[in-house]
Amino acid sequence: MATNQTINFKGTFDVTQILNSIKQIKSQMQNMGASDELFKDTDKQIKEVETLVKKMQEQIQKGFANDKEITSFEKDLDKLSKSLKGITKDFSKINSADNF
Repeated sequence: MATNQTINFKGTFDVTQILNSIKQIKSQMQNMGASDELFKDTDKQIKEVETLVKKMQEQIQKGFANDKEITSFEKDLDKLSKSLKGITKDFSKINSADNF
């Protein structure tokens, strides 16, 4: 006979390093002198990262009480990964742009 067990999880997730890195990226973007058009997609990705890490931090601190919350967190983790990869890709485009 199978029994259901509930496992509650609470933890910590320090987003300070991620947010500090995002601030550094923004600062570098401002100092690069490239056109605003090059930064449009990157800025969108940065805002997405900032939103996601704060949301994820809140969820971890609150804890996971059911499968739906875990699934939602996993989707946010995938979005975060895609956004960070997008920032990297955008920076490679910016670094090779001719409009500096």
